[in-house]
Order: sequence, then C-alpha cells, then structure tokens
Amino acid sequence: ITEACDGSDDIFGLSTDSLSRLRSPSVLEVREKGYERLKEELAKAQRELKLKDEECERLSKVRDQLGQELEELTASLFEVGLFTSWPTATS
Repeated sequence: ITEACDGSDDIFGLSTDSLSRLRSPSVLEVREKGYERLKEELAKAQRELKLKDEECERLSKVRDQLGQELEELTASLFEVGLFTSWPTATS
C-alpha cells in the first residue's frame, strides 16, 4: 500500500505529471478556444438558418401571389374568349 501511495501517483493511478498536464493552461486554453469556436460556428449556422428561413417564407409568398395572379389571368382570358366567340345580334 505504501508503494501505491508514495506521492507520485494519486488514488486513481495518475501521476502528478499527468494531472498537472490536464490542469495546465495550455490544455485548458485549447479546450476553451475549441468551445468558443464551436459556439461561434453554432451562432453563425443559426444566423444562416434564420436567413434561409426568411428567404423561404418570402419565396412562398411570391409563389402564392403568382398562383393567384395566374388564376385571375386564366379567368380573364376565359371570359375574353367566351365573349369573343359569343354570337352577336349583328351576326
């Protein structure tokens, strides 16, 4: 038991060197920078998604408007065709 706890290892069997490396500023800085980079990428992706969603909504409105105009034009053309082929009293 005294050999296992001679001061160079902790209770989990990790050496003090490995523990200090885990706690070293460089490892923590790398983790923190990675975390910040991921947060930035997520925020960017969310902004892009919002823009694409707004564009889809705009295009959907344009599609609906064009569909309505097409219906009105079709009805108008049908009426014009109906009246031009309608027999008149002078014919």
